[in-house]
Amino acid sequence: MKAVEETIRICKDKDVLRDYLADREVAELMFGYFDYEKELEHLRQEERAEGRAEGRAEGRAEGALRTLANLVKKGRMTPAEAAEEANMTVAEFEKQAAQLYA
Repeated sequence: MKAVEETIRICKDKDVLRDYLADREVAELMFGYFDYEKELEHLRQEERAEGRAEGRAEGRAEGALRTLANLVKKGRMTPAEAAEEANMTVAEFEKQAAQLYA
């Protein structure tokens, strides 16, 4: 708000768009624009935070799947045990594990 008011004051002092800026409606439009921009930036920050959280969750899930696949590969766990641990069918587990090493 202060930035808008200061910008309008400077423009009036320098006789830049003086008549246009004298209209209070213009100031209100500018405040609305800055509020809109501020809200947009806030939404962008929230979306980035959500994206990072989703990425971390996906990374953890992939890491867990990779660990289970390695245990199966080393013969320390059966595919059925690994699939159960991952809450998926054996076919789903084998497909996803194969994609990790493709």
